[in-house]
Amino acid sequence: MKHLVMTCLMAVAITSSALASESKAIRDVVNTHFKGIITGNEALLKSVWDLPNASLTSATKVKGKEIIRNENFPKAIEKWTKKAHKSSKGTILSVDVVNARMSNVKANFVWNGVEFTDYLVLFKVNNKWKIVSKFYTNTKKTKKLSPYGAF
Repeated sequence: MKHLVMTCLMAVAITSSALASESKAIRDVVNTHFKGIITGNEALLKSVWDLPNASLTSATKVKGKEIIRNENFPKAIEKWTKKAHKSSKGTILSVDVVNARMSNVKANFVWNGVEFTDYLVLFKVNNKWKIVSKFYTNTKKTKKLSPYGAF
C-alpha cells in the first residue's frame, strides 16, 4: 500500500511539473503576442500565430446593428503593427491547459485607448505552441470607438 501511495504522489509531482512547464511556454507565446502589438513588430506576431489558419472573432456594431464579425487576419496584423502602441498593456488572467496539447488563455489588453477581454486558443503542434484563434470584446472604453471596434 505504501508503494502505491508513493507511486501516485510521484505521478502527481511529475504531472504538476509538466503542466507548469507547458503553462510557462504558453505564457511566453501570449506575452510575445502582446509585445508584437505594443512594439508594432510584425515578425513577432507572425512567430506566435498559426498563419494562415488563425481566426479573429468579435461582437461589434455596424450601422447600429450588432453582428459577429470574423476579421481578415492579415489585415488585423497590419493594423496592429501600423505603429507602436507603447501605452498598451497586456495581462494574462488565467491559463487552462488540456492534455499538454491545447490551451485557453483569458487576458486583459488595453490597446488604442480601449480595454479588451481576450480569449486566446492555442494548440501545440510539432512541439510549438501557436495561437489559433482570438475572441475578444471591449470591456471599457477610454475613448470613443469607431464602428469597427478599436480599429
